[in-house]
Amino acid sequence: MYEAVKKADNDYSYKDLKPNYESLKRAWINQEYAQSIPPKSFLVCGDSKILFVDYSKSRDSIPEVIWSWDAHEAKDLPDEFRNRKFNSTDDCKAINNGKQILISSSSGAIAILNVADKKVVFHAAVPNAHSVALLPGNKIAAAASTHANGNKIMLFDIEKLNEPLFTDSLYSAHGVVWDAKRKSSFALGFDVLREYKIVDGKSLSLKARLRSADAMPVCYSLSKKYMKFLPR
Repeated sequence: MYEAVKKADNDYSYKDLKPNYESLKRAWINQEYAQSIPPKSFLVCGDSKILFVDYSKSRDSIPEVIWSWDAHEAKDLPDEFRNRKFNSTDDCKAINNGKQILISSSSGAIAILNVADKKVVFHAAVPNAHSVALLPGNKIAAAASTHANGNKIMLFDIEKLNEPLFTDSLYSAHGVVWDAKRKSSFALGFDVLREYKIVDGKSLSLKARLRSADAMPVCYSLSKKYMKFLPR
């Protein structure tokens, strides 16, 4: 496959292959990616960067970085997003079987990017974004934390850039995840954990909430261990 792509790259008179050039090239890139990212690797984020680190080859405090993305170098982002809104990435999650990465930044944005070609396929402004989650139906839930225009949960459609479908007030929103087993989205605020259901594919409905200083001290992340406190 590599030789075919290379020939198409260098010989534009190769008419039988040229119509399929882009699809061949994408397939080759994906194949190379699958071969290069080892199973024991993890995502980290901070500053304007997202990194894949090979756990097995890392030593003590020296990580083996095998893949990286820098928002400041992402030419497919608008200037304001590239230079300002991704200066402090704070959440990154692999989605779609590891083919894409979901990102949030407290500088004011969320995004989805492809791992293979590093293309940004979605971005939106979210004030002081602290967490983001992929929901069914190509929807994205984001936690907008303390900010004049924040303190809320925001719902987006991947097909509609920068246009929230729904918002709900949540002071100091810090975490959001999707629980496929319960078919619910969970959101964490300053002292409350909420469970939401998707309604008509375009909004969220509050199903349950828990306020408990013992169960949830002021948290900066959300994991499924908190969900046991909510009624079923």
